Parts: sequence; C-alpha cells; structure tokens
Amino acid sequence: MWPVTGKTNTAMYICATICGHKLYSNRSIITVQNVHNNRLDTVMFDKTIKQAYLIDAATPNHHILHSTLTEKPHKSTDLKEELIRIWQLTMSHIIPLVLSTMGIISNYT
Repeated sequence: MWPVTGKTNTAMYICATICGHKLYSNRSIITVQNVHNNRLDTVMFDKTIKQAYLIDAATPNHHILHSTLTEKPHKSTDLKEELIRIWQLTMSHIIPLVLSTMGIISNYT
C-alpha cells in the first residue's frame, strides 16, 4: 500500500492501480454538496466502463445483523448519486459487507 499525501491525521492509501481500475482504501471522498457518509472502507473505480463500486464493511453484534444490512446501502445512496453526477459515471454500485462478531453471515448478503 502506498500512502497518499493529505492534510488529515488519518492515513489514506491507494491499494492498487491495475488495468484501468483504481482501488482506494480508508479515504474520504470530497463532493460538491455536503454528503454525511463520505468515508467508505473501500472504493473501486473502473475507468474503462466508468463505474464505481462502493464497498462498506461492518461487524455488528448478531442481534442487529439484519438492521445493519438494510441500513448500510441507504446511508451511501447520497454519495452514490453525487459520484454519478460529478464524475459522469455510467453506474455506481453499493456493496455492503456485513459479518457479525459471532461469525454469522446473513442470508441477504
């Protein structure tokens, strides 16, 4: 992983740039409009077909697994629409990765 220079205290990393794909990890996405949930775990840009994959991971307790799984995509919807508008993407996908602390994986994943 290679660090990206920035003015924040947290580390931002570009994980890889391979064949027109950029994979960012632990990075805030700056948009024109104020978007509350602009820091996702991993963002992958496919430059060849102009698509973005927003990957958001969570490890909740097993009793709130289903609510976390339904809440994750709704939190990132504003960011998804803003990225499509700003970077002229053809499509953007939100991929929630939810694994409970007990190791339970939901059927809805």
